[in-house]
Amino acid sequence: MTATETGAPSGIEDVMALSPLQEGLYSLTVLSGLADAHDGSPVDDPYLVGIAADIAGPLDVELLKDCAAKMLMRHPNLRASFVSRDIPRPVQIVPSWVELPWRQVAAEPAEIEKLSAAERSRPFDFEKTPAIRFLLIELSYARWHLVITAHHIVIDGWSLPVFAAEMITLYGAGGDLDALPVNPRPYRDYIGWLAGRDRSASERVWREHLAGLPGPTRLAASMASEAPRTGLPRRTELRTDRQTTARLSDGARSHGITVSTLMQMAWALVLSRLTDRDDVVFGVTVSGRPAELSGVETMIGLFINTVPLRVRLDQHTAVGSQCVALQRNAAALRDHSYLSHAQLRAIGGVGEMFDTLLVYENFPTAGLAESGELTAGGVTFRPAGLESVTHFPVALAAHLDDGQLVMFVEVLDGALGATTAEMLGRRVLATAERLLSSWERPLRQVSVLFDEETRPLRAAGTAPARPTAGVHTRFAAVAQASPDQEALSWTSGSMSYGELDAAANRLAAVLIDHGAEPESPVAVRLSRSPQYVVALLAVLKAGALCVPLEPGTPPERVESILRQTGATIVIDEDLVTASEAPDQADDFRPADVDPRQSAYIVFTSGTTGEPKGVIGTHAALGAYADDHIDTVLRPAAARLQRRLRIAHAWSFAFDAAWQPLVALLDGHTVHVVDERTQRDAESLVHAIAEHRIDMIDTTPSMFAQLRAFGLLTTVPLAVLALGGEAVAPPTWNMIRDACARGGMAAYNCYGPTETTVEAVVADITEHPAPSIGRPTQQSRAYVLDSALRPVPHGAAGELYVAGAQLARGYLGRPGETSHRFVADPFGSGERMYRTGDVVRRQPDESLQYLGRADEQVKIRGYRVEPGEIAAALQAHPGVRHAHVVVREHQGGARLTACAATANGSEPTEAELRAMLGERLPRYMVPQRIVVVDEIPLTANGKLDESALPDVDAGAVESAPETATESAVAALLSEMLQIPEVDVTADFLELGLDSIVALSVVQAARRRGIPLRARLILECNNIRELAAAIDAETTGTAPDIEHSTEPIPLLPNAIWVYEYGEPRRMGQVEAIRLLEDITAEQLRAALTAIVDSHEVLRTRLDRTSMTLVPTPVGDFFDEAAVSGDLRAAVTAHAERALERLDPERGSLLSASWLRPPSGPSVLLLAAHVLAMDPASWRVVLGELDVALHALAGGHSPAPVPEHTSYRRWAQALMRRAETIDTIPFWLSQLQGEDPDLGARRVQADRDRTAGLLIRAAVTDTDITGRLLASGVPMFDLLVAAAARTVTRWRQRRGQPTPAPLLALETHGRTDALVDDPDGTIDTTDTVGLLSAIYPLRVHSTDLHRVIQQLAQIPGGGIDYGLLRYLRSDTAAALNGLPGPQLLLNYLGRTDVGGVSQAGDGVRLDRELLGGLPPLPEPDLAVRHELVIMATLLGSGDQQLLLTQWRALPDILSEPDLTALQGLWNESLREIVT
Repeated sequence: MTATETGAPSGIEDVMALSPLQEGLYSLTVLSGLADAHDGSPVDDPYLVGIAADIAGPLDVELLKDCAAKMLMRHPNLRASFVSRDIPRPVQIVPSWVELPWRQVAAEPAEIEKLSAAERSRPFDFEKTPAIRFLLIELSYARWHLVITAHHIVIDGWSLPVFAAEMITLYGAGGDLDALPVNPRPYRDYIGWLAGRDRSASERVWREHLAGLPGPTRLAASMASEAPRTGLPRRTELRTDRQTTARLSDGARSHGITVSTLMQMAWALVLSRLTDRDDVVFGVTVSGRPAELSGVETMIGLFINTVPLRVRLDQHTAVGSQCVALQRNAAALRDHSYLSHAQLRAIGGVGEMFDTLLVYENFPTAGLAESGELTAGGVTFRPAGLESVTHFPVALAAHLDDGQLVMFVEVLDGALGATTAEMLGRRVLATAERLLSSWERPLRQVSVLFDEETRPLRAAGTAPARPTAGVHTRFAAVAQASPDQEALSWTSGSMSYGELDAAANRLAAVLIDHGAEPESPVAVRLSRSPQYVVALLAVLKAGALCVPLEPGTPPERVESILRQTGATIVIDEDLVTASEAPDQADDFRPADVDPRQSAYIVFTSGTTGEPKGVIGTHAALGAYADDHIDTVLRPAAARLQRRLRIAHAWSFAFDAAWQPLVALLDGHTVHVVDERTQRDAESLVHAIAEHRIDMIDTTPSMFAQLRAFGLLTTVPLAVLALGGEAVAPPTWNMIRDACARGGMAAYNCYGPTETTVEAVVADITEHPAPSIGRPTQQSRAYVLDSALRPVPHGAAGELYVAGAQLARGYLGRPGETSHRFVADPFGSGERMYRTGDVVRRQPDESLQYLGRADEQVKIRGYRVEPGEIAAALQAHPGVRHAHVVVREHQGGARLTACAATANGSEPTEAELRAMLGERLPRYMVPQRIVVVDEIPLTANGKLDESALPDVDAGAVESAPETATESAVAALLSEMLQIPEVDVTADFLELGLDSIVALSVVQAARRRGIPLRARLILECNNIRELAAAIDAETTGTAPDIEHSTEPIPLLPNAIWVYEYGEPRRMGQVEAIRLLEDITAEQLRAALTAIVDSHEVLRTRLDRTSMTLVPTPVGDFFDEAAVSGDLRAAVTAHAERALERLDPERGSLLSASWLRPPSGPSVLLLAAHVLAMDPASWRVVLGELDVALHALAGGHSPAPVPEHTSYRRWAQALMRRAETIDTIPFWLSQLQGEDPDLGARRVQADRDRTAGLLIRAAVTDTDITGRLLASGVPMFDLLVAAAARTVTRWRQRRGQPTPAPLLALETHGRTDALVDDPDGTIDTTDTVGLLSAIYPLRVHSTDLHRVIQQLAQIPGGGIDYGLLRYLRSDTAAALNGLPGPQLLLNYLGRTDVGGVSQAGDGVRLDRELLGGLPPLPEPDLAVRHELVIMATLLGSGDQQLLLTQWRALPDILSEPDLTALQGLWNESLREIVT
């Protein structure tokens, strides 16, 4: 068809729509930014395909080049460009002629691979034609290497060999096109064929195939702990011998199926067992060439498609019938396989349905078989490779070649975890053989395991045989053998084995006198002391059952435990005293117990809300003791050549208390840590040093605190044991290093209470990554799927533990006992315990812990179990039954609760939400609560989600329903200058970000709304926020910090003091006050603020770089002023700044200036260590609230910080020890960063006194567009800064690598920081919390910038933690030059808070016009250019103001003017 016939303009031959497959590829490539990488940087584009050939002989290069050009003329669609600008859908434009993209280079054979890889990584620009190119590499001795690379959008793996074969044939004919078959059908005919398809019929077929799909099948998520790395996959090749291949081919044929179907069923079964699901879906390729389109086999273009193949496996149905059904289903789908990926995904309804691809297909090589060659014109062309890499994490491609079945397994790094591609391929091939040999058997009998995977996991060694006896009997034997050996020690004394045995005997005699008998429960309610150990032994000696209670246990829990156990004997201080008579146990004989007898009951949290008792036996405790003595204690004692002293720092009410106590069965000393020391990390480290403790067992969280106070650095250990929590990789590596340096032994101990202390233990030195190791000597471990089948190595499964350490069960809960302690299908008449933990069995026979198997979901980053929420709902008297489900929304997963009413009651959603708010964390309160008469269920009793009412449909109810909703709605309406605010509108739509939230909270508090800004971020709309506020009012406020311990400085504070002298680095504000304010009121308000924020009551110790609590001096004065108020303000402000001196504890200064008439002025100055910009919003808001309270006749009470600066600093110190993001930050700093100015800053001598400071304003139109874009302002500014830097370098004729920026944020990344004491919330925390971090901005595309910012580890705070708080990472980061440009967005400076007209207080910055912009001239200059950005104004009249700072000998005033021009151009482009 000619250009005239298509109506195309001159020079354009054709304009075509894209096929559905092309549209999908186009959108994926453009959205992923692969089409934007035109700066020469390489890309890993999975949609680039290629073919290569080695050429030998007298090649006519010009003829070959001419043949390539003629091939592009023969196949017009290969010349196409793809555009979508200003049109609804993209089109492909075929020009009449294109310049051949041909490149020729000379190289050595060793360089071929590098050149080919570089060609493979060069992206195509879709708007520049064509999407195919040729590279001819000239070698010596008449040899050549040809590489043809194309984008998948114009050619597929089937077409590429056809294209190459035609081109070589054309070369052999001297370029004569008549040597080729008749002109092939144009690709336009295929587009036309697609247009004639009955798409609705095809959609119906796929909808039926995918109906009820329970979710995606993602192998990588099951096999790996982290997302696969980006890039190209690695390929592994496997081949079956001819005999095996013939057996597979003949067997498939004899059963009436194809080898393709056999491989599909084998893969489905392997995938099912690896992911533990019977309904799986994976991708398969179809040729996409319709048979009714004659000549389609010679057409070149994109036809091949990947479609989802769903296989529902029935484990009880015969293999053969399922294979036949699979083949029939696949055939039925074939004619409908032209739909695009996006269309099929929408029909599936679960997002990306699969992450694996199976290909069984031979591309038509047209004579280009890998084992053959073509000769044309005296030149030999030998194929050297066909590259058609998929974009899936795991792909298997099988085909027959010369009587052998060849399988390629392509895997992205990390996608299979510890499993290899070779293992996966072997598993599939072995399963295919087993399917044929089990044709008539049920599918459940077909194993996918290797032989070594069928055996249970056991300890590495064999346990020595030991006689079984009661725990107290074994202790008595040790005491008799070594009566004078020290058994217990404590802060003020010690006790020998003989003394401990005698004391236990005396108390046991008293217990028997009180009625103790075999297995009768005896509660121990003592303070933490050596007497607790005496009591435990005494109960065992009496033959009774220990029920240990924790000091300080709430009375309700104590009552529950005593009631459940029926304990009538309680060992308290009086009973211990009564046992101290010397003749108390003259005729006492310890009970001789059966090892199966119970020894103790410890209580854990129960699902019903009542504690659950676990019964431990003498045999189980003895089995644990044997292993611990053999594998931990005796090796350490042998190494030290003496007995050990072991700290007891666990609660006696937990089974972990027995970990140190079993050392008494081997003659060691147990040091009982007192209660005060137990909870104080610094005191505990001191005690370890003072008492020469050899071993301690603790949690990883507590260990992080102990290490911060010198454990392992200044205070050594012989043995360290960790348990109770997962160990983070950085901590793991640090411990391994400590072991290597000092010979310490270290263990990671895993064990639910039901398996007695610890049943799986890892020697940390033997594992390079976190592991829980292998079972103890008398335990066995199984990793099973939901059908209790062993899972393959590397696959996730639930951990079951069997053996001698199992507890008896749960007290008074036979149903729960039988549910968790199940029959061991692999052992004769034994039980195994279902731990509920998910693990992987590694190739080295160790176990990797993954998490809980309970039904949990992630809501806003938190793990949530819907069943827990449902149970809380059902506690309401008006709710009979409840279900909670997860619904996906634009902003992420949301919880929806369905509550069935009881007894005719009709609780409202608000009532139920308020009740849940009192019982659950806010993130667990459902966003929607639907009250119904009946909850819809399926036939098998599960919630029928499809039958739930659509709570998201219908009109939005925007009217406030509660007083708090009305108050919040009015507040936001006024602050955002919106007439009405929809109480159900998403906050994101209203433009509320974390910085604005800090202003909103102050305005809310002035109105009496007890709002914390964190609530705005945790809630989605006003309705949720109001409910959360109401729920919080019933809670208790946090305590004000009054510790005398120093507080470590955070990274930005250390950065401030790294160079120069920042003594006067402060900020001052002039605050207009009410005319009737008094000095007493003002002093009271300021005192309340200082009392609320600990950091305002500290001084700086520069030696230790800590803030030390110190008494606050008089920071307030007043003066009557006359004359020029502005001059008086300037003079007093200068004096206030001069008084600042952090090292003397002067962090805050306040001066009250009283003019003869009019409002008075409060000058408030604060050092940056005390108040960063976000802190100023907090303090000014509290001042406003306090003054209003005083004006109303109330005394301002201190408002405690929800999270104190001290607690935040401690949390960050812990985080610094656990994060492992150093490679990311090194990658940001490494690389080229051409000078922005005439020279680089020298921080040791450049000072702020010489800075050039200029302001720039962005007009209201551009500012308005920025605000209306829906993108956070910070993200927009980062994109603009990156564009500005690149254009500045282009103007200077410099290279333009990805710009390296320093970004400063408020640093309050609460959700990313864990704290053992509760939820972190720094919205009302005062101090220097801001953070600076480097970032290379790799794209000018706004969407990619947004994505890059969202993926920064730790929200940016991690860089400072690694740079300043970790010695092992600081050196690497210090050695690299930092960014030259610092961007700091301060948010809105005059929205809400203290700027209320005619009432309260307001800032008057015009009075400060006489002050220098930077009060500290000796502050070091750290960046070549600083851009400070803020929003001024409100409503539609907002302006973006930027302040630009640079030294004039680095960037002159004309330079700054030019940069500001580029900045505004960049902003305009972003919003155009």
